[in-house]
Amino acid sequence: MNSAEAELEAAIRRIMREQNVTRNQAEPVARASIRLEEAKAERAEAMRLLVRDAARKHYASL
Repeated sequence: MNSAEAELEAAIRRIMREQNVTRNQAEPVARASIRLEEAKAERAEAMRLLVRDAARKHYASL
């Protein structure tokens, strides 16, 4: 485990202690949050590609 991973793991343990939850309780929420962030990133990438393609079509028609 590198230092960034160790730091992240320590932060996760600290937050779980503060929130008084176990890893089994926290993991489903974390997975859902990660999936949400991935979906947002995929949507942003799709929008970027749509804008790029629209710009290409626009400039090709000039």
